[in-house]
Amino acid sequence: MSRQKRSIKENNDKLKVQLELLRSYTEHFDSGMIHMALPMATQARVLIHQTDMLLY
Repeated sequence: MSRQKRSIKENNDKLKVQLELLRSYTEHFDSGMIHMALPMATQARVLIHQTDMLLY
């Protein structure tokens, strides 16, 4: 079963959601909720991780 490619608009919409989540986490972190560091790190990884690339 092959994976269907998303359109540029779909990718941009998903990127906006991911960035908004990261903004929300950083606001909470900056207000003193230091336990938000873990979801912030996870969110950053989601944004920069490239599944199709294997790095050895």
